[in-house]
Amino acid sequence: MKNAEYVRDKVVLDVGTGTGILAIWAAKAGAKKVYAVEYTDMAKYAERLVKANKVENIVTVIKTSVEELELPEKVDIIVSEWMGYFLLRESMLDSVLVARDNHLKEDGIMMPSHATMYLAPITYEEDRSTKYQEYMSSMHEWYDFQGEMQQDYGVTVDCLTADFEKEQRHYFMLTGLWSELQPEHVRGTPQVVKHLDLRTCSLEDVKGVDMTPFAFNDLNPAGPGEPARISGFAGWFTTDFVVPGCEDIAEDGGVVVLDTSPAGGYTHWGQQVFYLPSALDVANGQGLSGEIRMMRQKENKRLYNVGMKFAVHAGDAPSFSGGEETVWELP
Repeated sequence: MKNAEYVRDKVVLDVGTGTGILAIWAAKAGAKKVYAVEYTDMAKYAERLVKANKVENIVTVIKTSVEELELPEKVDIIVSEWMGYFLLRESMLDSVLVARDNHLKEDGIMMPSHATMYLAPITYEEDRSTKYQEYMSSMHEWYDFQGEMQQDYGVTVDCLTADFEKEQRHYFMLTGLWSELQPEHVRGTPQVVKHLDLRTCSLEDVKGVDMTPFAFNDLNPAGPGEPARISGFAGWFTTDFVVPGCEDIAEDGGVVVLDTSPAGGYTHWGQQVFYLPSALDVANGQGLSGEIRMMRQKENKRLYNVGMKFAVHAGDAPSFSGGEETVWELP
């Protein structure tokens, strides 16, 4: 609200308004008109909150999909809390870009205006070991069940063991986990794997992350001669709110940043952690290099898989040349 000049006397479109909070804030910041679009039945609660906050003369709640939305005018600003885990999960950004292309003025503003995805190795053995022990415990229970079925009932279930193991491994070790990491868990300098300018990016741009190389050489070993024990990788994002030409108005130089990194403090997005089945030791003088990609699941385009290939390399020069890909589900 401290930079209310951004929206004063403007026409605002809130995409996926939910309970209407952003629309209400826009009205209280001085917007001339706010269209709050919500596809789900949450729209009725947004209407109640709008009335309770006495901004119904400014905010109009519209229950429809963005793809079917019709407005009587172009808007000056599009605002939306579209971000999911590791930025892209839920694929709500698709609808935001449809709204941009159909309803935003040529000189209009996107809030947020930019988004950046980051990746870094982490050391968090307590948590990784817990997940691994849960996986092993599940397998031991299966083996006990397997023996009981054979001994007590004369039924062999051995033929299902491989499928059960694959399922449990996927669930416990190859599924991304929400985490609230601390800065000390991070090893190396986080690297950008995707950057989006919301004013110009295309629907194709936001479908995922093409295979992108990474290399971490500064893994902060635990001490002289001690290797850095890598438990896995973590991904997070930042979004920037940049309003061109308003630098002289904004108290903070025209840029407000939402930071979901371990150093940024708690947010409900947290970080997404991708644990390795076994910790990887990287010695002094070695680094970690590889490639990452992120692709939509075939069964549900709102969900993603994250694939990585990686290897330890010697010295500062990455020497990654392919290898087997590990894929985690981002549920």
